[in-house]
Amino acid sequence: MWTAIHGHPARLNGKIIHVSQRRKLAEAIVSIGFAKTREHLELTLPYFNQLVHRVRKVRIMGAAALAMTYVASGRFDAYVERGIRLWTSPPAG
Repeated sequence: MWTAIHGHPARLNGKIIHVSQRRKLAEAIVSIGFAKTREHLELTLPYFNQLVHRVRKVRIMGAAALAMTYVASGRFDAYVERGIRLWTSPPAG
């Protein structure tokens, strides 16, 4: 289970997580999301076509939240999606 509290390190099953230290695009594992609208799909396909030839692997998770937790925990190096909607809550207190 991933957890995050404002002002504290993010954790996976209680252990602090970190983003990947990879610096070379050719070694990167990138997740890409395809939004539901035709417009965003058509805008995203060129990114996919470019990425697939420049990175080590491209993955499609089907869930933006899961892909972003993978980035946060260093399993993936980046996440790309056009038209994504993020929901956030203000910090408690």
